[in-house]
Amino acid sequence: MKSAAELAAYLVTEGLLPTIAGQAPLAPPPAGTTQLSQEDRVAAGFPGFGMTVRYPAADGFVLGDMGHQTATLRLNAANHADALATLKAHLVNGMRDIQTGGAALVSASRAQEIFMIRVAEKRYARVTVIYSTSAGTEAPFDIAVTGMEAVGHRSGGAMGPAPGLRGPLAAPQAAP
Repeated sequence: MKSAAELAAYLVTEGLLPTIAGQAPLAPPPAGTTQLSQEDRVAAGFPGFGMTVRYPAADGFVLGDMGHQTATLRLNAANHADALATLKAHLVNGMRDIQTGGAALVSASRAQEIFMIRVAEKRYARVTVIYSTSAGTEAPFDIAVTGMEAVGHRSGGAMGPAPGLRGPLAAPQAAP
């Protein structure tokens, strides 16, 4: 069984990114996946209506929320630096066009890093990671993945700045 960090990276690269590209997910969800009730979903910090599932991991679990246009994966990783390194390794492996703006503080103890990935012709994924800058934190490690479609897209070459993207571009709010 995978660790929570490995499982979250797997769900992004083998599930969410292929779906945004218009392909079937490359692998099924792990055995033991369960759906949370709406009350448990809200208690876990996912406001509004949506569907949240709990994926079992060797060191806990990953929550996957599919509400609105963004899918959010949440894990309680004791070491956010290791979880971020695991995700980056999975994202870079096999991704042709990926850009990052680097890390930016969103509060005194939380940072975010955004990755823009071209997953198919005219299709992009924005992967926003919000994590703690303090070791051994109880704060969640969140990965928000949003699919977007290019408008007025140029084909070929490196990704470069797209002439226009359609889809939500605002960064998700950090969990309290």
